[in-house]
Amino acid sequence: MPRTIWTTSWQPGPAGEPTGTEQVLVSVTEFVAHRRRGTVPVAVAGLRLRRTWPSTPGALGMWLWLDPNPIRPRSGSVAVWRSARDLTAFVARPDHRRIVRAHRDRGVTRSATWTETGPARPEEVLASALALLRGTRPWPGAGGDRRPGPNQRFKDQLDDLIDRRLLPDAAPGPSRPTGPRPAERTPRGRI
Repeated sequence: MPRTIWTTSWQPGPAGEPTGTEQVLVSVTEFVAHRRRGTVPVAVAGLRLRRTWPSTPGALGMWLWLDPNPIRPRSGSVAVWRSARDLTAFVARPDHRRIVRAHRDRGVTRSATWTETGPARPEEVLASALALLRGTRPWPGAGGDRRPGPNQRFKDQLDDLIDRRLLPDAAPGPSRPTGPRPAERTPRGRI
């Protein structure tokens, strides 16, 4: 039996709806908390971020989703973008970065992106994403497992670089640790 997944309604973005003739980028994220109580704060943060969607450049629309499995609840988003550049700009936004930093140690996150050409309606995109989330379609490139993908080290290094350049320790935000940073490994040793 397929998993039950609850979704919000389609939240349109300023870029309009898919026309049915263009190529769009679909982004699916999944967060699985280490503890059940960690799922709700992530979902609430997602709802807050969703309020900004109508003014997010390049966003065609999005849904938030929740798998209410009592043993292993999951939550995340399905977003439709005009281009990868628009998705990258969103991921680098300070409000998104704050949410990621606040919850990164509370669970495991994975994501997938792919392009679709000519989806006639947003519901067709959602159906494709739900197949992935229900396990009836494999996650692209990871064989469906929950281990960090081959790009995880790069993503972690990019996160750290953005944190250091855009959010220096001199002005910690509410979700930024204020204590000393743990020693980190680089290709040349410790920093």
